[in-house]
Amino acid sequence: IPAVFSCVFLCVSFGQSFVLCACILLMVLVCAAFFAAGGIAINLLLPNLQWTNEVAVVKQSASTMVAMFGGFGVLAALVGGYFLFGKFLPAWGYLLVCSAVISLALVGVCLFLKKKGAEIFERL
Repeated sequence: IPAVFSCVFLCVSFGQSFVLCACILLMVLVCAAFFAAGGIAINLLLPNLQWTNEVAVVKQSASTMVAMFGGFGVLAALVGGYFLFGKFLPAWGYLLVCSAVISLALVGVCLFLKKKGAEIFERL
């Protein structure tokens, strides 16, 4: 919900078109879902079950580091792609293409969680 409000306020304050605002909002929602599902998948693949308190899991887990730097990598690839292909596509077109690619990755992660993720969780 804070991301939705931020997108709306950003678009209103900069006076962007409705199409661009809708694409920005779509991109934010798709990325949030992808990072959430990806974090669950990474935690299933790299669990830390040897902890003494809840803080140790967050600070000393390999899955936290992979999720954090993986998220940075995805965002860096999106920004780098815009610098490479931004002159060929309008901003809303690039956002739609990126949303579609991340949506496909989200579907893949969700299928992994539904099939293999359930098996991995049962074995934990």
